[in-house]
Amino acid sequence: MNIENIKIDMIPCVYKRAEQFLAKIKNPYAFRCGEIAVNVVFSSEGKLLKESVTSYLRNQKRTNESS
Repeated sequence: MNIENIKIDMIPCVYKRAEQFLAKIKNPYAFRCGEIAVNVVFSSEGKLLKESVTSYLRNQKRTNESS
């Protein structure tokens, strides 16, 4: 799945947007961003996936609101 093709309804709360995003991306550990293949691995010292996705969606909403 190419993450650039995913459209998320920005009206619901961040948790609903995260749910939409994860449902559309299918596998949040392996996806494409344009021409770049992304494979996610985790460190015991890193952020949780939930935190990363929530942060990404908050930033997307800010970007969309300022456009």
